[in-house]
Amino acid sequence: MKKKLQRKEKSPLQQVSEAFGRFVYGQYVVGETAVSDDEIAFDCGGEELLRVQVHEDRYDIIIDGEGIPVTGMEAWETVKQRVLAKKEPDRVPFPKETAVYSRCGTRCDLCVHYIEISNEFRTELKRHLGNFWGPEDFGDDMMLCPGCFNKKDSKKCGKHRHARKQGLSSCMECENYPCGDCGHVNIQIHLRETGNTIPADVITWALLPYVGGLN
Repeated sequence: MKKKLQRKEKSPLQQVSEAFGRFVYGQYVVGETAVSDDEIAFDCGGEELLRVQVHEDRYDIIIDGEGIPVTGMEAWETVKQRVLAKKEPDRVPFPKETAVYSRCGTRCDLCVHYIEISNEFRTELKRHLGNFWGPEDFGDDMMLCPGCFNKKDSKKCGKHRHARKQGLSSCMECENYPCGDCGHVNIQIHLRETGNTIPADVITWALLPYVGGLN
């Protein structure tokens, strides 16, 4: 039986940001372009799906030229229905037949650090991750990992700390799974320099395998 964990209450905008990320990246094969320091355009299948303008007190989500101010989850649910009405979700889930999961829900078999993947696949993942985060962390001396279920020191993992305190062996045993503790995917984290574009395939391989519930 799954146990319920006590979690720190998030602000309405934090809740919207995470819900937006999980919905847009999890349901659509999107690329993104930084239109300005505080505006991102998301394209899907060669057409603009929506735009987001980030403000201190709200998000303005623009669909077909109409800006919708979003300050909480009720407004976000309205926006989500507008997006679904505009375009059906097109993301195909990763195959599960050979899936290997970490304690926090990361797909080890799709992770660049996992020791069991082929060198060819690792090279491909390094390219995507380098384009997303920058290449400096993915050189020849990059850390390799056997998977946290096979590591004696996995108890040091910060992402798994809340589940561990409740006596759970993995975050996936928690009834709150997935949550922000098992992989953050939100609006602000993807802001880049103006004009910078992140293609859809880079987002697919550099982001989704590392976010519990989206892989």
